Amino acid sequence: MADGASYRETRGWIGYALTTFDDTEVTLVWTFAPGVGDGTSGSREYEVVVEDSVIATKTLRTSPTAAVVETVVPFALTKGRTSIAVMLRARGSSTPQLRELRVIQDHNE
Repeated sequence: MADGASYRETRGWIGYALTTFDDTEVTLVWTFAPGVGDGTSGSREYEVVVEDSVIATKTLRTSPTAAVVETVVPFALTKGRTSIAVMLRARGSSTPQLRELRVIQDHNE
């Protein structure tokens, strides 16, 4: 807990199975807690892995407010799937402090 809100942080990885629509592009929306954790570094580097494919390597810098980061998932990885495996993987130290992971997606009917 930090500032009354819970978060997850690890030196390895955090994984989720997310329900999706099988016919449109998926955008992952990550909300990270203010700062980067123990204060020993000004940033945290991490990878976003979807269905065993690294789709992004990012660096989250120290911030006094929560950071919201969007990651667009290539449609080829989600087409025809109603759930996807998503991983936040630390690079170098630990992951940023994750408060929330959401999916933004249109649905064709």
